[in-house]
Formats: sequence, C-alpha cells, structure tokens
Amino acid sequence: MQINNLVMVFGTFDVLHPGHLWFLKKASQYGRLIVALTPDKMCLKYKDHLPCHSFIQRKSHLEDIIYLDKVISADTRAGSWQTVQQLRPSIIVLGYDQKLLRRHLEKRLRELNLNPRIIMLKAYRQHFYQSSRLRAIAETV
Repeated sequence: MQINNLVMVFGTFDVLHPGHLWFLKKASQYGRLIVALTPDKMCLKYKDHLPCHSFIQRKSHLEDIIYLDKVISADTRAGSWQTVQQLRPSIIVLGYDQKLLRRHLEKRLRELNLNPRIIMLKAYRQHFYQSSRLRAIAETV
C-alpha cells in the first residue's frame, strides 16, 4: 500500500464552476493534490466534442487554485493508466458522475498491482452546477 499522501483526481474541468472548486477542495483535504487533466483529443473521444477551452487554458485556470499541488496531462491513450502507474497515488478521488471511470480504474489497478484508496465524493448542488448544463448555457451566450 502506498503511503505517499498523494491524491489524484481526473477531469476535463472545462467550464470551471463552484461544484468543481468544492470537489477539488474536498479532494485536497486528503493530501497533496494532483489533477490529471483530460487532453483535448481525449475529450473528443469520450464526449464527442471538444471542450470550450483548450487544454492550455483549462490547465492555466486550474493552476490558479491555491490548494492544488500540480496539474498534469492525463493519459492520451484510453485505458493505459500511465499517470497512475508513474505517480502511484495513495488516494484517488472521483466525482459522483465518474462511476464508469471507477469500474475501469478498479479493474486496471488490480492488473497493475496497485491499491490506492478510492473515494467517491457526492455531488455539490448537482442540479445547479452540472458541467453539461453550464456548457449548454455558455454556448447560447
């Protein structure tokens, strides 16, 4: 078991909103927080559209948040989990909407012989701060 106090989260963080900030702050309470930010091409693959903001813009917005230790690029190949293998976090924090990611991650972690604690956080005002809803609003402005 890893005892490095490193916490990892995954996400696109395109239209950064209070729900994201709440999620990141809660995750940071478990240790040094690393954000694995989804690259643009993977957003296209997973969500069938590019994000409103480029990877560089999204990374820059996240780096302004004081309780984040580091922002890195998430894997550019689906299912590789190289970032997890390299950093070996002791905790992985997932959002309420990342259930499918959790299933894939748990399977791959067993194959890689890694055993970080996985924590699923609840939603923060889910019906108000939901990225897809906020993106739709932003696209109409």
